[in-house]
Amino acid sequence: MELDHIKATGKILPFAFLLFLALILFVGLWPFDPWSENRVSPLDGSEGLRFEADGIVLSSGGEAEWIQSLFKNKAISIELWVRPAAESSGGVSSIVAFYDSQSEKSFFVGQWKSHLLVRTQTSHTVRGGRNYREIGLREGLVAGREHFLTITSDSTGTRIYSEGKPARVNPAHQVFPEDAVFGRIILGNNAAGKQGWSGDILGLGLYSRSLTTDEVLNSFSRWKDGSRISLHLEGTVGLYCFQEAAEREVKNCWGGTLNLLIPETFAPPRKILLSHSWDHLRHGWSSIQDVIVNIAGFIPFGFLTCALLLRRRNAGGGLAFIHAVLIGAFLSFTIENFQAWLPSRDSSLADLAFNTLGTALGAAACWLGSTKDAAFD
Repeated sequence: MELDHIKATGKILPFAFLLFLALILFVGLWPFDPWSENRVSPLDGSEGLRFEADGIVLSSGGEAEWIQSLFKNKAISIELWVRPAAESSGGVSSIVAFYDSQSEKSFFVGQWKSHLLVRTQTSHTVRGGRNYREIGLREGLVAGREHFLTITSDSTGTRIYSEGKPARVNPAHQVFPEDAVFGRIILGNNAAGKQGWSGDILGLGLYSRSLTTDEVLNSFSRWKDGSRISLHLEGTVGLYCFQEAAEREVKNCWGGTLNLLIPETFAPPRKILLSHSWDHLRHGWSSIQDVIVNIAGFIPFGFLTCALLLRRRNAGGGLAFIHAVLIGAFLSFTIENFQAWLPSRDSSLADLAFNTLGTALGAAACWLGSTKDAAFD
């Protein structure tokens, strides 16, 4: 008896292989949306921009060197007038990010649940094995309410103000990465487009120095009474008052430079191929489900691939197993490459590893089955 179970299905096997290959490609690439709509729109009847998860507004890449020169001393103040649409439950969402395309480092002001976070990427691991440091404010971003937040940071530390009043101080925290000075400003998402935020941005102010406590309160009062543009503060880089209906551009009310662009399609500037981060596996049961799907989905593919290879007269079981695993790994790698260009998908090294493991399990089952049959011949 020579592989009777494979011979009996000899005509069906290639069809089953192609069918399962098509299924894997469909699941791995769906929805195939490399040019999806950028979900940013002006607010009806008021001044501001509404962001949904797949939305992004950003500065021009051509202004990167000029922006870097403004913040070369690594001092900054950020004024953020926002109204969150909901509490972020799946992870941290980015409201305004500052990105260095050369080092691919960034820091951002974001939301986790109802809390404000200011997170900075680091070149080394810190507490808990993470590659970032952060400072936050509890209940700083309650959904459905307007919040005016000011973050100032320089060599003396980082300070967070809520509604013009001091709320949090950390003398040891600095928001700029040690080896990077950002060159792009991004609203509503991070540079990779994977941390989308939902809500309204009603005002944004940027300064190339740390504002004093009195300046923070004075500026807050002017924003609220609509006279902010008449207040001169040294180091002002950008004031985004959203006084004009934004279509493809957000005007800098302070001057003619550093206007922000609203792309027609959702096209984040950074593409991440085979992310090394394992953070997405820390979400409890949903992470376990993802691992199971990534392994189990490739087990039949590994079995069918090995079975097809075993039909060749000169293909031994061990060689068929190795080739099947390599084919499965190549298929997974191809899918992960495409996913790097799909805003709705994540390209992950962990997914590649689990897909390859699933292929190996399926191929091993086929190989062991063929060995057992051969023992009875």
